[in-house]
Order: sequence, then structure tokens, then C-alpha cells
Amino acid sequence: MGQRLNAAVVLGGKTIFNCYFHWGAYTRSALRIAKSFMEEYAHVYEMLEDDVRQGRIKAMPNRKTMALTTALRAWVGSGIDEKADLTSKRLFGDELRSLLRKKGFDPKIVPSAVGADRNDGLICITEDGIASNEKAEEYRVEIEIGRSGQSEIVRFDVWNMETISTYEEDTDEKPEYLEVGTGVLKYYRDSIIPQRVDEILKLLDKAPGFAIGCKAEDKMLVEVI
Repeated sequence: MGQRLNAAVVLGGKTIFNCYFHWGAYTRSALRIAKSFMEEYAHVYEMLEDDVRQGRIKAMPNRKTMALTTALRAWVGSGIDEKADLTSKRLFGDELRSLLRKKGFDPKIVPSAVGADRNDGLICITEDGIASNEKAEEYRVEIEIGRSGQSEIVRFDVWNMETISTYEEDTDEKPEYLEVGTGVLKYYRDSIIPQRVDEILKLLDKAPGFAIGCKAEDKMLVEVI
């Protein structure tokens, strides 16, 4: 067993592919995994937009293709499971594959799901593969891709939440608290854009393991995993 993370990339609220990281579901690790994708997605968009302007490719690829390109660049070492091989070749048209190879990048196809290094990430595109990653997950982060290279975290549950009174009833020792107002809970409820990831990481680095927020009148405990 590990801290099993399912990093799902969604478009219009539907998962288009996901990536399983066997040891990725720690709060800070999951945020950094998501951040690397979001930053690279913006970079990939700018790169391809420039290629269109320079006439190196005729038109921008669809967002699903750009997102998969992003995942394979951002999540270095990740593989695509065998069943997704033909799907990925359809996604990456000859023109785009040729361009990417010239830039020193080519999708890495692993021989099978079993042969993939689950620590580095296993990307699944087919319905069965996506469902398999979801079944294995302990925690999930969902990244919604938008237009013009924009993306945001729309689901992030890689921390635990409960009332302070309930937590203290189950705990022998009084935990250390860091008063942070509504910050963490606000991020928990709302979408998280790339700039906010850095803010949250800085906040978590100050925390002794726990942080307090306030939701309505009930004090809530956010436990950093």
C-alpha cells in the first residue's frame, strides 16, 4: 500500500485521462504534481501557438492532445498503458508527432500496465484504464483544462477535515495548531489556479502539520497528510 494518488485531467467536467502515482498522495506532493502540469500546459500552448504563427504546423491541436502532451512532459517518467497505445497515436497526428520529436520529445509507451513504474505515474486514456486508476486511488486531484493554455484544480481532497472537538476526542495529545483564518478552507472549496498553489505551499510550510480554518460557525481542522 502507499499514498495512492489519482491525478485526473478533465475537460467540461469529464475525465479525458488520468495518471496513477503510487506515492503521490501527500498534500505537498499532490500540489506539486498538479502545479507541474498546470505550468507545463501553459508552456505547451505558447509553444504550439508560436509554431502556428511561424508556419511549422497548420493549426493548433485540440485541448485533449495538448493536455496529453503536457502530462508526458510534466510528469517525466510516466508511461502510457498498453491499451492506450493506438488511442495515443490517433491523438498525436503525424505532423504533431514529427514536430515534438524535433523538440526532443516523444511519448513513452510502456509494454503493459504491470511494467510501468507506478511511482513515476501510469497514464490511462481508455475507459477501462481510467476506471482502474480510480479504483486504486486513495486520494484524487482533478485539473480542468481551459482555453488559451489555462487550467485550474477543481477538486483536491489530499488532506483530511473534521471538527476540532471531534479530533480532540480521538486524540490523546493536544495537537499543535496554526491559526490561518479561512485561507485553507477557501482553497478547499474553490478552484485553485496555478498562482494559488504557491500560496498554499507557503502556508503549509509554516504549519506544524495542522492548520485551522473557520467554516461558518464551526471550527474545522485541516490535517496535512
